Amino acid sequence: MSSDKKTPSDAPDFSIEDFFSEIEKAEDIEANKRLPQERLRNKRRLDREDQAKAPRRGPQPNKRTTTKHPTRTA
Repeated sequence: MSSDKKTPSDAPDFSIEDFFSEIEKAEDIEANKRLPQERLRNKRRLDREDQAKAPRRGPQPNKRTTTKHPTRTA
């Protein structure tokens, strides 16, 4: 009969306090995530900064294209 009682060595390694702390950590992580719009704004800002740092080239000359059928001059 005495073997029916649980001893401390039979106790699970699980604690309700650990469970609650894991839930709170997950909620904090989720609350601190940035919204997709904010991430997109940040990416655009970074792209603009990179573009401003890139060396600027002068205006490119227009390239003449040749046609397959040249016009006839009389």
